[in-house]
Amino acid sequence: MKVKWQIILSVLLIVISGVCLWLFFSNNQNVLLTVYNPVTKTNTQYNISKNESIEGLQIESDLAGYTLSGLFYDKSYNNKCNNQTSITKNTTLYLGYIKQIENVGDITNNVYGLKINGKINQSELDFILNCNFKYLEFLTDVSNLNFSKNNSNLKHLVLNQEVISNVNNFSNLQTVESCALVIENSFNNCLQLNSVKLENTVQIANSFNVCKTLTHLDIPNSLQVLNDSFIETPISTVNSKSPNFFATKNALYYKNLDEQVLLKFLDNTESLSVDSLTTKIADKAFYKSKTIKSVTVNAKVGEIGESAFELSSINSLNIQQNSVLKIKSKAFYNCKNLSSVELSKGIERILDYAFSNCGITNLSFSQSVLNSVGNYAFSNCSNLKEVVFNEKQITLENGVFANCKNLETIKDLDVLILSDYTFKNCTSLKNINYLENLQEIKNYAFLNCKALQDISFCSLVSNVGIGSFSGCKNLVTAQFFNLINFAQNLFLGCDNLKSVKSLANVKHFDKSAFDGCLKLDTLEFSGDNFVCSNAVVYNKTQTELLYYAPAKTDTYFNIPSTVTIVNNYSLSQARNLTDITSSSGAFYCEEGVLYTSDKQTLLTYPSAKNNSSFTVPTFVNNISSYAFCNNQNLTDLTISENVLTLQKACLWQNLNLVTLNLGFVGNSLENNQSAFLGWVFGAENYTQNSEFVPVSLLFVTITKQETFSDGAFYGCASLLRITLNNATKINDYMFYNCYALQHIIINNGVESVGKYCMYKCNSLLDIKMYYHKDFFVLKNAFVGTPQYVIVLVYHTEKLETDETYKSCFGDKKFTWQINLIFVK
Repeated sequence: MKVKWQIILSVLLIVISGVCLWLFFSNNQNVLLTVYNPVTKTNTQYNISKNESIEGLQIESDLAGYTLSGLFYDKSYNNKCNNQTSITKNTTLYLGYIKQIENVGDITNNVYGLKINGKINQSELDFILNCNFKYLEFLTDVSNLNFSKNNSNLKHLVLNQEVISNVNNFSNLQTVESCALVIENSFNNCLQLNSVKLENTVQIANSFNVCKTLTHLDIPNSLQVLNDSFIETPISTVNSKSPNFFATKNALYYKNLDEQVLLKFLDNTESLSVDSLTTKIADKAFYKSKTIKSVTVNAKVGEIGESAFELSSINSLNIQQNSVLKIKSKAFYNCKNLSSVELSKGIERILDYAFSNCGITNLSFSQSVLNSVGNYAFSNCSNLKEVVFNEKQITLENGVFANCKNLETIKDLDVLILSDYTFKNCTSLKNINYLENLQEIKNYAFLNCKALQDISFCSLVSNVGIGSFSGCKNLVTAQFFNLINFAQNLFLGCDNLKSVKSLANVKHFDKSAFDGCLKLDTLEFSGDNFVCSNAVVYNKTQTELLYYAPAKTDTYFNIPSTVTIVNNYSLSQARNLTDITSSSGAFYCEEGVLYTSDKQTLLTYPSAKNNSSFTVPTFVNNISSYAFCNNQNLTDLTISENVLTLQKACLWQNLNLVTLNLGFVGNSLENNQSAFLGWVFGAENYTQNSEFVPVSLLFVTITKQETFSDGAFYGCASLLRITLNNATKINDYMFYNCYALQHIIINNGVESVGKYCMYKCNSLLDIKMYYHKDFFVLKNAFVGTPQYVIVLVYHTEKLETDETYKSCFGDKKFTWQINLIFVK
């Protein structure tokens, strides 16, 4: 064993010795250094040792009219080096010369840069920038010229003028030197900038933003104003000679007799305790900071500026001060990691979007002097569960907690008005207490608060806005003592609402207030302008029926003699109504169906009428909107050919309809824009067919219509058979995505078949049509159809040849059986 270890040690010693020798000789090898002069266009070669300094090399630098700026490792001048730089491998150094000129005509493009002494105009400046110099020094005032033609190769810029303005987006600029008094809106988006040398500068505004490699800042003695600058620029160290500015390890401050402002967080630490003398945190002081994690404010800060922490990585905020504090717009906007927030009693105002889209889980203002919260201040805080106020009256602007989907509890809130969208889409909101002084709820304040069951806190409310409780699907009862108006869509879509009562004198009632409240059976109120009788609402003179509660248990309803107008949408939603009669001369009733007195218009087919089939009488010319709304028993409907107009959504929510026979689809035979099946079910355009056409519908026959809109049956995935008695062509996308469609029957001569008209008709078995001499098929018409489909083409005259007709199907990649059948 001892011998084995001796062998191993010997081998190691040999290896180590070899490495040392290799390092010794390799470090003493010579390398070839070539120095290229772009002015004389000559090369000078040197043999030097590796790591030898170039300080002692004789480098030409006294050419007439030129100044040597530096040495560069390659032609792109990426790496400037000084005389002490050592050479480690064969390389070429390029001499960077600067030439001073007074006339643009003297410019040569074989040097590194220019010093411009004479006065130049805009076109001359554009020419200079287009020359791609690396160094430019302007000894003359060019403040009135536009630097928009920024030279992407420029690395060093010297500007000697009183005002520098709008010099931006120089992507490779590395160094800026200036003695300007004012620098405004300049040097933004200079992504490679790493050195700024300023003298005599008094004011910097909106400059040096998004300079991603600038980490150090020297502030000259002259600087007095620094506004909206160095934002998204990772300054980590500051050397200030100005009495107006000072830097701590963590932050840059502005100071005068009256205030001390934290201007910028220095990106070199994760936590910060704000200086005890600080009176304000400036706008965008921490904007997009990726290092800050924790901030404690125990100073006399009176204001946290606009977007001060926006998009930063802060996760903890502790405000301990007692002085009055205003948190400005977007101060913590989009701080998704901010989960821990402790707020002192000094909080007075929180402005728009201040904490929007943060990770906050709980909020307490129980000790604060908070008096107002701005628009959408805590919106989209998806982790927020509980908010505690202080039982002191405050103002909440629009949408303060909008889209806080996990917010469950609001405590001790005292407001006179709940503004628009205050709790919009707070789908978990269950508990709200106090609200003893609430008088008004504005538009959509509780929109889609699906978990809200108890709104007794609204009992003293006198006014409500549009859709205040729309989508509150778990509301069962609503009782008011002072409510004087039932606004538009007030309880829209409240599926479980059964009872609504108001003890006040109601002055306004919108007939859409309870749309979609299909379980509502009790509605009680009184008022000088309205009559509410047994859950049916009329206007003051009872000439108009405004509303009929859909869950009323009555199966029979007689329209009073005074009524001349009815809300047929409301009547058609009556879930138990099977028979309508009328004592009014304004209407005609037959077999429980309501028509206008002239019999021209079918108004309402009762939704609980138990007939499985119905044929519209021939005396009817018009079917009104929602005429057959929500009927659960009707499976077979025939609309006679005498009907001239079909109002939109006349078959709304006919969810069990199986067979539909009608003369046309759309508003009328002449209206091709609406000639798609979904129109009669409420769709806006043919792409919505799948949303509105019931999946129960299997068979459709259209007897009169010749022309349709594109996509007439687009997306009707459940249809099995479509029969068109009078169609003259098959439009683009006509049967697109009719997955179940098996049979297409067209009892007429078809002129053309449009593109993608049968796309993905996966179940298609056969097509029946009649011969037309001009028949043609567009490319891709049959893409996605099965391999074998039988096409039956009927014709009444003996054809000399059928090959031309059959060739129209030639684009079909599969084997279709084309049968031309002669009929007498």
